[in-house]
Amino acid sequence: MDVILAPHVDNCSSESGTSMASIPLKIEYILNTPYNNSLDYSIFNLSSINELVKSSCDKCYIDNLCIDINNRVHGKKVKEMFKFNIKSPNIKDAEEIERKIRNYLKTLDTILNVKYEITLYELPSKELVSNTILSRIFSNNLKECGIINICTPKTMEYSLGIGTISHTTP
Repeated sequence: MDVILAPHVDNCSSESGTSMASIPLKIEYILNTPYNNSLDYSIFNLSSINELVKSSCDKCYIDNLCIDINNRVHGKKVKEMFKFNIKSPNIKDAEEIERKIRNYLKTLDTILNVKYEITLYELPSKELVSNTILSRIFSNNLKECGIINICTPKTMEYSLGIGTISHTTP
């Protein structure tokens, strides 16, 4: 039997729970005139995207936000970038939010004449599907080794790389 373990530091020993799904997005855009204030566009876009995320799912949110802004470069087109992770309890909600963000940016492209490029800057992670039978076996083994206080399964706020694997391998 092959087993994948993903130990993480925590305050207590817990049974295997689940994790958040994550889609890492990178958005780059070019402002066509040097008179546009790129900070205004970024704040407007991030606020709108945040509202899209919050209105789509109660437990969905934006995490790990990184913004690269050159506020004004005279006489040149200004290229801006921000990247973030969409966190969601399941990958389907995260994919739906990603689709809404892509549609939103496509609409902005036509209305404001700002060219956008949206890409994944890392691989997405699906939520971890826990195997309760293996979790019980590991818990019993830990109890036999003297670790008696084992907490109930919990949802981790961070995404795990093995989440995607857990959807194909029991």
